[in-house]
Amino acid sequence: LEAAKFTGASIKTVSGIRGQIKKAVINTGGASRGAGPDGAFRATFEDKIRMSDIIFLRSWTRVMPEKYYNPVTSLLEKTPDQWRGIRPIRDIRRQEQVPIPQKKDSEYRDIVREPVKFAPLRIPKKLQATLPFKSKPKDERKRRKPTMEQRRKVVMEPEEKKAVALIQAMNTMVNEKAKRRKDSEAKRKKARDKKLAKEAEKFAAGNKEKRKARYVAQAREQAKRQRLAERRGGKGKRGADD
Repeated sequence: LEAAKFTGASIKTVSGIRGQIKKAVINTGGASRGAGPDGAFRATFEDKIRMSDIIFLRSWTRVMPEKYYNPVTSLLEKTPDQWRGIRPIRDIRRQEQVPIPQKKDSEYRDIVREPVKFAPLRIPKKLQATLPFKSKPKDERKRRKPTMEQRRKVVMEPEEKKAVALIQAMNTMVNEKAKRRKDSEAKRKKARDKKLAKEAEKFAAGNKEKRKARYVAQAREQAKRQRLAERRGGKGKRGADD
């Protein structure tokens, strides 16, 4: 329960590696399924931690203030203005001009994170033998001297030299053709985009003129209907008067 309350809290090791609590490990009474002692939890860190690291969790605890009740009966005197209660520390410091004490431990400091260098991972040979092939280390050690393949020189025959030169020439031609094709495609695309932009601009201008003409025709039709309605209304009024 105590670990579950701090899920998501930030933690830090002595060497300066930061981490976060992910979840509490439930104690099921057995050693399987991730069971652990009371207060065990799972956490992630930004780097590999050492076995000698101590993990700190900076947190706050709830402190309930003590209840204090002290009735003052001296205010019932004839001259209550002369009564003087206990002054708070703020008033005492202001009147006596006492500066606020500063503790060095309470001052803010710049966080300086020194780079941590970890020792290389070393897997015992017995453990390497039991590991599957994909999990075995495959990093070869750096050689001080070049290998035989690196030291030997390849001497080609005249026919091999001609074949290599021919292949290089063919590759050069293929690359040159691919470059020309790419340039021509870019030019065609640019011309096509320009043409489409002109057509879109022309289409937009034509639509604008069509919309304007349609709106004018609609306005004329509406005005005509309104005039006819007014004429019919005027005739109806005259017949009623007669």
